[in-house]
Amino acid sequence: MNSPTDGLKGPAQVAIVLGGYAVAVLIAFGIVASWSASNAATVQGSGGMAAFGDGLLFLAAFAAASVPATAAALYFLRPFETFWRVLSAASLAAAATGVLSAALFYAARLAEAGSLFHSLNAFAILRVLAGPLFALAFLISGVFAPGREARVALLVATVLESAAFLAVAATWMPAFAR
Repeated sequence: MNSPTDGLKGPAQVAIVLGGYAVAVLIAFGIVASWSASNAATVQGSGGMAAFGDGLLFLAAFAAASVPATAAALYFLRPFETFWRVLSAASLAAAATGVLSAALFYAARLAEAGSLFHSLNAFAILRVLAGPLFALAFLISGVFAPGREARVALLVATVLESAAFLAVAATWMPAFAR
């Protein structure tokens, strides 16, 4: 049975994927613009915090809106075994940095102010905040991975990223309960 993409060649596949990402960028910009316009009165005096929040909102909206384009790219890359081998190894290495960042976050909580752990904590938090995006990417990649080894590696990377993020996020939750 023929697939609808059997007739598509490289340039058409690239155009589909790039078009999908362009649409995702437009959707993300639209969401941030809409949010900013509806909350303009509440951010007076805290522009920096609002800009950081807008940046996080853009990343989240882009990540969600780019799932179809990413899925198409991964579908088109299924026949390339080397790609999946490299992606599997890279995903495990990236997930290891997430776990290391979570450990650094906890070490910094016990360290004295001004120590190396305390100073590196700012970078650790940024890396941990990227964890859900990595976990989503690894999960989607695992769904499209053609071989068992790649699927297992990507699933392990997804679990590691999720665990690292949730371990740190759990320390933030009491602050929201007040």
